[in-house]
Amino acid sequence: MPFLLYLSRVRAIPTVITYAGLVVLGTALLLSGSFTGFTSAVAALLLFTIVAGGSHAFRMVAVIAAALGVAFAMGLTLPSVFQARVAGAFEAGDINQAGTFAGRWELIKEAWGIVNNTTWVGLGVDRYRVVSADQAPVHNMYLLIWAEGGVIALLGWLAMMLAPLVAALRAMRHDRAAAALGLAVLLAFFAFTLASPHLYARSFIVPLLLSMGISLSAGVQHRLTDQRADRSERITTFGSEVRRKNTSRRGAKGVA
Repeated sequence: MPFLLYLSRVRAIPTVITYAGLVVLGTALLLSGSFTGFTSAVAALLLFTIVAGGSHAFRMVAVIAAALGVAFAMGLTLPSVFQARVAGAFEAGDINQAGTFAGRWELIKEAWGIVNNTTWVGLGVDRYRVVSADQAPVHNMYLLIWAEGGVIALLGWLAMMLAPLVAALRAMRHDRAAAALGLAVLLAFFAFTLASPHLYARSFIVPLLLSMGISLSAGVQHRLTDQRADRSERITTFGSEVRRKNTSRRGAKGVA
């Protein structure tokens, strides 16, 4: 979803295509019944809107909110899977009703006990499920990497998470839309690292790498623009100096 807003912001796709894409992705999100997916998507869209600024993003969010309000007023019902796994948790104000949160929380508490014995030297790759009482990996990337790889592996993962953050923050000075995309995608990815056991699949990492590439390219384009401007200024200055010298020579010849 943040990619659609970014492409619309830079005029790469028409507004109609943006709305159509948001409808398709929003419908798929509701049908998935994922509490993590829904909350991270909403948070990412809001973050993009705030960081990117301008009236364009706010106008799109307002249109989407108004359309949803009209749809619900006309009697639109949410998918049953979404009502069971996501809406119920919001209505009751109880996170334990959100999907499989209760089971994941038990795995997290078990992981803290395992980490105490594997602080420096981990269990080994994919060995967590062997020692787990539930024979399942903990749904938290940080605890899983810490348990299987030790603190060195955890520090390496944290450094990898900092790379797209630094790229997005640096892009903030030159291209707010690129920075907003980087931060929004990173926020969604961070949410999934807190709720998923493995994020090695390309479907998870590719959006993060694409947004990071766009953030980095913003700085490169700015430097190239500065270099062109500096080169043009030097050429202009050199041309002015040559014309001044030629004028001085003509004046000297005329006097002679």
